[in-house]
Amino acid sequence: MNRERQEMKALLQQLPAGPVAQTSQLESALASCWHTILGGDTGGMDGYKLRHRMEQPRWEPPILKFRVERHGSTVCGSTRAEIQQWEIDTNRWTASFTEAGHRQLKKMAPRVDVRPLAAEVCELILKGKPDHRLKWTGTNRVQVLIGKVIPDEGFKATVTGRRKRLKNLLKVMLEPAGWFCVAPNKYERRSLKQDTTR
Repeated sequence: MNRERQEMKALLQQLPAGPVAQTSQLESALASCWHTILGGDTGGMDGYKLRHRMEQPRWEPPILKFRVERHGSTVCGSTRAEIQQWEIDTNRWTASFTEAGHRQLKKMAPRVDVRPLAAEVCELILKGKPDHRLKWTGTNRVQVLIGKVIPDEGFKATVTGRRKRLKNLLKVMLEPAGWFCVAPNKYERRSLKQDTTR
């Protein structure tokens, strides 16, 4: 057994079974030997990520259990961190985790009702008005500049969801007036008879 594992074992042998009250020594010892534990690199985990982040450690010989807050999704704009429940088998020196929920880190972005936006864009198109959110390529052809209607701000999934709802609403609002989606975010005015017989 290498030195890091020996130090970890010696520390655990001093602990009574049950919740671990003081975590600083445990975090340091586990972080030092983490690279030797099979499965420790699952999901991009690394030993240094344990320091000052272990929660609810519990020693149930030979299993060490704890939770840790992971921030991978916040890089993509999420306001929530994933909570992982880890189990370390100190006989086999293996590690595994399960997802144990999420924690809200920052206030969520306010919900946006895209219906007024869709109605506004629809009115601009039906009246043929110029607008910084529209790119006209003729009196009967227009492109909705979706990034200007719903800016690329916040969590990617949230922005994508809002844009999808906007597109669906525009389709419902524009088609009865003879405007049809002919390409992503591009609309063309056609006669209803011509379109329905295609």
